[in-house]
Amino acid sequence: MRDNRPGPIDAEVEFPPPPRAPSSELYGRPLAFADDREPGAVDDKMERLVGRNQVEPGIEVLTTPREGRVVGSIEKEVEMRGRARAITGAFLWLVAGLVVMFLWRGDGAQTFAQGQTTFTGNSFRVDNEGVRLSRRGFDAGARSHWHAHGADQLLFVQEGRMRYQREGSRMQEVNLHESTYLPGGMAHWHGAVPGRALTQVSVIFGEGIEWMEPVTDAQYEGDADR
Repeated sequence: MRDNRPGPIDAEVEFPPPPRAPSSELYGRPLAFADDREPGAVDDKMERLVGRNQVEPGIEVLTTPREGRVVGSIEKEVEMRGRARAITGAFLWLVAGLVVMFLWRGDGAQTFAQGQTTFTGNSFRVDNEGVRLSRRGFDAGARSHWHAHGADQLLFVQEGRMRYQREGSRMQEVNLHESTYLPGGMAHWHGAVPGRALTQVSVIFGEGIEWMEPVTDAQYEGDADR
């Protein structure tokens, strides 16, 4: 009969080779292992990298899970400190604005409590609807054409000197910081004197204007009326 009991092993059994340690070159990038460094070198390296918030180009530092948690904690702390500084700055600006508003309102309340006013007797604002205010410049010798406004007009000489003429009269002049009044519907013209520019301020108490013919040289010089 054949003996089926197991006998001695006649040949060596080949076991698979142990896993290879990671190469120093992985995907073309050198690796730096924490276990291959001197004691304390990895911690110093990580502290420098985290402090700069970046890793040196081309270097991957492989750390243990514990070291990864430490790095993550440091990054969160840096982020929290940045948020705290932003919140603190916004709060300080808010406090400064409230202080300014309080002081301003306090001054106004103090003036009102003391009964201080800028008028003696009863004074009040009047509606300025329909009042037209404008300012116009004229070069030396320039003037408008004859025209008439649909409402009264007040002319004020802010700079220079002005010439003007009403229908039925001769030319007149207005000095610096003086004014003249022109009734609504009256034909007139106005402009600068020869050799000097003019800046006028006009107040018209209504709407409407009618333009007419240019002013002649004789009218401008005061030698003719209309």
